[in-house]
Amino acid sequence: AHQEFKSMMVGLNNYRISQALRVNPVIHRDLITDFWKNVSINKLGANRAGIVESMVKGTQVIISEQIIWEVLEFGDASVFPIAYFVDRVPEVLEKMCYEGHYLPTIKKLLPAYLRFLAHSFVSCISKRKGGSDKISQTVTSAIVALAMDWDYNFSNFVFEEMKSNLLGKKKHLFFYVPRSLQMIFN
Repeated sequence: AHQEFKSMMVGLNNYRISQALRVNPVIHRDLITDFWKNVSINKLGANRAGIVESMVKGTQVIISEQIIWEVLEFGDASVFPIAYFVDRVPEVLEKMCYEGHYLPTIKKLLPAYLRFLAHSFVSCISKRKGGSDKISQTVTSAIVALAMDWDYNFSNFVFEEMKSNLLGKKKHLFFYVPRSLQMIFN
């Protein structure tokens, strides 16, 4: 009855992010909590691109964009963009039948099947877990890149999301990228 969702599921299986969406790791809360409790950014690591370091149950965990690329198998490249120009995205959103104005993008104004894509992306890859219908320019760029099969640096996106968690004083860091972290731990 909902052919657009069937085609979206086929599309999701063909997207470069399918590995990160399909794998369903058992999330070990104690590992994730330990990671965020002990985490820091080393700005000099990985050829000055920075690394995220932590101790998890007495074992040092080092995460870089390269590690994310290897584990999550995005098939992207470091030269791919992480955001598209503001003048390029609205045209695509219009083609996607988006009913609102760009910046910010409101999920509920996307057609149902694209709202599903946006929700899947935000839930599985982004640091945001809900509570807001607004999605950022970077997330909108990622969704547009998926829909249009444009080059996009998903590995850098996840890495920057992970690092941005450390900039503010958040009380419940457990909820940020637990699937990605657990895949890296595994």
